Formats: sequence, structure tokens, C-alpha cells
Amino acid sequence: MVAAKEAPRVLVFNNHGVGQYVRIDRLPKWGETIRGKDWQFEQDGGKGSNVAIALGRLKIPTAFLGKIGKDYWGDLGISWMEEAGVNICRIRRSEQVNTCTGIILTDHDGRNSIVVGESSSNAMTIEELEEDIGCFSNADILITGFEIREDLALKAAKIAHNKGICTILNASPVPEHGIGMLLDIDILIINWEEACVLAQIEEEEQDGKTGNGYRAQVIRRVKQTCLPGNVIMTLGDEGCMVLEDDICTWIPGVKQQAVDTTGAGDGFLAAFAANLVWGKTITEACRWANRYSAYTVAHQGTIPSYPDRETIERFMDDSGPDTP
Repeated sequence: MVAAKEAPRVLVFNNHGVGQYVRIDRLPKWGETIRGKDWQFEQDGGKGSNVAIALGRLKIPTAFLGKIGKDYWGDLGISWMEEAGVNICRIRRSEQVNTCTGIILTDHDGRNSIVVGESSSNAMTIEELEEDIGCFSNADILITGFEIREDLALKAAKIAHNKGICTILNASPVPEHGIGMLLDIDILIINWEEACVLAQIEEEEQDGKTGNGYRAQVIRRVKQTCLPGNVIMTLGDEGCMVLEDDICTWIPGVKQQAVDTTGAGDGFLAAFAANLVWGKTITEACRWANRYSAYTVAHQGTIPSYPDRETIERFMDDSGPDTP
């Protein structure tokens, strides 16, 4: 086990849960029963613990904030995070909550759909949040997202923002009622589908529109609608688009034969944040995170696909760009 000795540079406040995996040939229709294959519990921790573990393996001093149950699934999360070197001293455990579980449906092309239960971190109070973030007021970055209640995530961002901590929001899943203004968010990270929801673009409006010109329109509409500092829109193996200081840049992805895309977005987020800690620019961080994600999708599982720093540096050396 790697000890987390340094003061955390990154704080992660989002969901911990445990994923159940099942392979399917296709998604079922409403009212239809289909057979699944290889149903099993896997090392998939929810968006919060996934990001924290990936950061820990990259040797970024990281603390996980949140509340989990005093149950088997909570024990698993503690074990996984400790093994990765994540600081768990502010994880709150309670017999009044059940640790979240979810199900991941994966087809033969590695594509997936995910259903998650309610996060046990939804039981956090504002006072607990203020106390926990206050313990790490010298951190550089706070990462949060919407696998927990969006009001809690945004309150955490506000607390951190007021302390001068860079705030990153992964607005996934996007609430059906929208999210309003994101004035306390320095960097918003979303995928294409989430961007279209936030930009209030209906499917009919998207028909026949492709290419980076249209993508730039969408990401600008997200910025105009929500007012975060900067926006990153991930595009799978096509890379990502960055809107920084009103300049839109497409960063090409790395083509890989996908084995399992589950958790690739969480890996991208962790790799991106790690590069900011290493002093890289947003564009440089996105380019590195694209290559990191290419590594993860070529490997089975979520947490097992997140490499340690030595492994990813060897991969980077073999495939191109410099590492920090």
C-alpha cells in the first residue's frame, strides 16, 4: 500500500459506488427481457472514487471527500483508494446510508450504458462540506460532478472557489431541469451529448450537422448559457474541443481498438487534472489526457484500466508526446 504523505493537491467530491458489469448483444427495448453474459462485480468505483484512484496512481496527492455506508461496498472503496495512495481521512462513514451501486451494460464493441443508484454522499451537509474543504484549503484543484446532488456539488465548488482553489465540474449526468449559471466553475468538462443538453439543442437541430465548425458553435452556446470560466467537450476517439479565453481549439484524439470504454471519461478528467498540477496549460493537459484515455479504452475494466505513472509514461514514450 502506498502511503499518502503529502498534503493533497487535488480534492475530489463526487460519488463512490460499486459497479456491476454485464455484457449484452444490444440494449433491451421497453418491456423486453434479454440475456446478459459474464455478470459480475468489478472494480468500478463511481465517478468520484474512479477519478481519485486514477490520480493516486499518477502520484498526485489526492483526497476524497464524501460520505459512504458502513457496508461491504464502502469497505471496498476504502481499500481501493488506500491502495492507490488516496487520502481518505475526511471520508465520512455512516450506518444511516447505503453505499451506491450501479450497473454497466457493455456491448461487443466496448460501448456502454450506465445506471447508477442514489449516492450516499447526498447525505452530506453544508457544514460538513465546509469543514472538510477547510481542512485542505491549500489544495490546488477541487473536482466535483453530478453523480451527487447538483446543489451539493455546486456548493462545494463555491466554497472552494472562495478559497482560491481551481474548480473543475464534470456535469455528468446532466440534470433534466438544467443547471443554471456556473459562475464558481473555472473549468467545465462535458461530453458531446451533455453539451447538446446544456446548449439546449434538440435532436432535430443536430440532424446532418457535423464537423468542428458545428462543434465550436455548440461549445460556445454552452459557455453563453452557463457562464463557466472555460469549457472542455470530449469527443471519444475524435479527441476533445477546448474553449479557453474565447478561443476554440480542437485537439485530435488517438485511435484505438476499444475493448471497454467504461470509465474513460473519468480517466480523462484525472489525467487532465494531473497535468494542471504538473504545471501544464489546458491545451497541453487535454492532449496528454487524450492519450491517457486511449490507453484505458484498450484495457478491460474501469479501475484496472487506470495505469500507474510509470506504465503510462512508457506508453507515451512508445507512442509520441513528452510527459511532465
